[in-house]
Amino acid sequence: MVCEISPQSTEPDIIPFTVSFLGDFTDSVNSVPFRYYKEPYITWIYPRYGSKDGGTMVEVFGEGFVNFDQNLRCGFGSKEVQGYFINDRYIICYSTSSAIVQKSMPFSISLNNQQNTKEDIKYVYFDDTQGKNYF
Repeated sequence: MVCEISPQSTEPDIIPFTVSFLGDFTDSVNSVPFRYYKEPYITWIYPRYGSKDGGTMVEVFGEGFVNFDQNLRCGFGSKEVQGYFINDRYIICYSTSSAIVQKSMPFSISLNNQQNTKEDIKYVYFDDTQGKNYF
């Protein structure tokens, strides 16, 4: 089942989410919580580069981060990994591996494993055999 876009909310809130096949909700027995939250914003990451083999711990600084457990994701180009919530301004994640080196790629986070942040944050992989001399 796919639902239409939810109504806009100006403030973070948790509301009941209910589904009705009849449209009048007389057939609904229960609901699940649906959470509205402000869009997260990344101000910077550290470091902005790491080994092509992956495993570099990347610190993500910003605001509006929410702990959605396994749905919290860090994106390195087209690859994503689990993000770890520390607080509403700080997340850590470990870079994926990449065959693309010495070329910047977009970095983003997703709180819900669906929508990603839109800031122009770049991450660069380097080849361990060449070192980091070009940074």
